[in-house]
Amino acid sequence: MEEFDSADSDSSEYVESSCGDLTNSICKKLRLGINAIRKSVLRREILRRQCEAFGLKCNDLKKDNSTRWNSTYKMLTRVMELRQAFDTTLISCKLDKLVLSEEEWGKIEEMITFLQPFQKMTLYLEQKGIPTMSLSVMIYIELYNHLESYSVEGHSAFLVKAANLACTKLNKYYPTSDGLVYVVGTVLDPRCKMAWYSSVKFEPAVVKGYKR
Repeated sequence: MEEFDSADSDSSEYVESSCGDLTNSICKKLRLGINAIRKSVLRREILRRQCEAFGLKCNDLKKDNSTRWNSTYKMLTRVMELRQAFDTTLISCKLDKLVLSEEEWGKIEEMITFLQPFQKMTLYLEQKGIPTMSLSVMIYIELYNHLESYSVEGHSAFLVKAANLACTKLNKYYPTSDGLVYVVGTVLDPRCKMAWYSSVKFEPAVVKGYKR
């Protein structure tokens, strides 16, 4: 059992620091299970066979880290795809303590939904052959709308807390998108022009200032 007693030191702590103790324990258990399978040739083979048994494409399990964008999202989506084979492999290898409960898998699904727009915006900005400078403000607004949709009435408390912390982080960088170079980029983009600022309900005084 020693080989899965601790998570790798390069594991990302983004989700835990954002979402609190509950998600910390879920992600830690998940990482321990992923690490236990990834570093054993025998367990990887068992996982492959379980994938075949469940009719799943056996893609490699992913690990997240603190330096790669969206790595936690990719880790969660991959293990969710392989959930049946993943759980069965852990049980077959007598690692039952690392098997997530139905409630914990539900929290994983919630985290995936929460993180998905960040992945989407990242991929959009990574596209080649299209101007992206003019999209900076639009992306901020898209993410703000997503985060502000999380309320105590309709979402888990840990995600509401994560949304608030993410908004605080966006607030730190959003003012930079108001710089002249971004305004010019938006105005000169035929997809946007000045009309875009009015369409997203910028204050008339702000739009007038941009025109100057």
